[in-house]
Amino acid sequence: MAQANTRLYDALAQVIGTLGQDGGLISPSVYDTAQLLRFQPPQEGVTPAITWLKAQQSADGGWGDPAVPLARDIPTLAAILALQQYSAEHNAHPHIAHGLAFLRNNAAEWLRAHIDLLPIAAEMILPRLLADAAAVGLVIDTAPYAELYALTAKKRAALTRVDITAGSAPTYSWEALDRPFDPDLIDGQGSVGHSPAATAYWLHQAATADACASSTAVACARTYLAQAAASTQTGIPGVVPTVWPLESFDYLYALYACVQNGLHRDPVIAPLLGPAVATIHKLLNTHGGLGFSPDFIVDVDCTGVGVVGLAEFGHATDPGVIMAFHRNDHFFTYAYELNPSTFSNAHAMFALNQLGIARPDTVDFVVQSELPEGGWRPDKWHSSWIYTSMEVCYALRGPTFAPYFRRLVSRLLTAQHEDGAWYRGGIANLLDTSYAVMTLRLAAADDVLDPAARARLQCAESWLLSHAQVSMLDDEYVWMGKELYSPRRVDQAYVLSTLWAVLHAPTCSHHAPTCSHHE
Repeated sequence: MAQANTRLYDALAQVIGTLGQDGGLISPSVYDTAQLLRFQPPQEGVTPAITWLKAQQSADGGWGDPAVPLARDIPTLAAILALQQYSAEHNAHPHIAHGLAFLRNNAAEWLRAHIDLLPIAAEMILPRLLADAAAVGLVIDTAPYAELYALTAKKRAALTRVDITAGSAPTYSWEALDRPFDPDLIDGQGSVGHSPAATAYWLHQAATADACASSTAVACARTYLAQAAASTQTGIPGVVPTVWPLESFDYLYALYACVQNGLHRDPVIAPLLGPAVATIHKLLNTHGGLGFSPDFIVDVDCTGVGVVGLAEFGHATDPGVIMAFHRNDHFFTYAYELNPSTFSNAHAMFALNQLGIARPDTVDFVVQSELPEGGWRPDKWHSSWIYTSMEVCYALRGPTFAPYFRRLVSRLLTAQHEDGAWYRGGIANLLDTSYAVMTLRLAAADDVLDPAARARLQCAESWLLSHAQVSMLDDEYVWMGKELYSPRRVDQAYVLSTLWAVLHAPTCSHHAPTCSHHE
């Protein structure tokens, strides 16, 4: 046990000590890589990236995680368009045909799509991809996307009132906005919207005869794309993430995960968190709020989790940095968003709770979206219902909310596999199991668990202690952007901090756990 404890400490120290380095480490993106191939192919040649793109195609013909069907059309259609562009020399026709068959088979998902389950900017990106597909002669039935097109019209109407500037939220999906070239969109990172796809499209626009981009801006954008590719650690030119950099996100969410697991009170781990706290405090004072990067607009989600972390280390914060995002009965993440995020509202409430401020209107807004079976649906920022539900529970604690907590616990235990883990797509999922353990430990602290539920928590904790390997996270993409992705260090922080809490602040013994669901 001592050796395992040392290894765990070393792993935590490594993650915490490298937060923010190189702009954050991010999983590679099918969508953004495909768009790069279409609009700004790597100078080293396209073959390695095309080979990688083909290898990501699933057996059903689609790209993306089958467990999240609505997040698959965008990467699939982008991949098809990229392969179509290079089909003659790269034998891509079978991949294209298989991808088109997937889109036909997946179309029914869009007939009942809830807006909270859509990838970021899907209402702009998918219609643009469908139009591009039609322009090159690909036949795709657009009727199943009728409700999405209605959202497109609504979003376009909202954006007509917006002056889009560098680092603003709409720039993240610049490639789908059908706007004329703007030479002033390059931000402090050399990107358009911290998005490889948007930046590649901007460079494509800049190459036209009537564009007036400066050579310096073009050079910065090209350098950005190379640096973004490096963040995926694939070593393949042109394989890029769906967002980069997000160094502030690294600090914010890793600290938040550690605070949620009580590590800020641990005399061994707390000193390691000091630099992250100092960095967040400086960013907040500099920008009057927090965003996922210093060069991107601030938002209530990042600001909320940052305020929670700072509060636990004794830093008082003006509640105005949260209340600036309040509208009617809820908080918005970014202006002009079509749907408010339950996830972001939970973080705003948690932060205000830390500051001694109650928002009954927002509490009502969040609890009204509880599902009949308990818990909350996945969010536009995260594809796991377990994570979204956990975040709500951290914000809503106490006897008043015990019934919500009990319904969530019941749903969690129903979903738990007999080995103690929670599964996704038929495979034990390390992140979902970590989130579930965190939620059940919170329920235990609030005295919501009965003895049978405590035994099931014991089983889950034992599974984590026996099976958790950081390498398992290589294939776990649960955060939602234009497609699913993994902020590597943040995901590692969630798993490692949960393991540390299980070992050092046990809720129960881990001897001879009983994992059966029939006790």
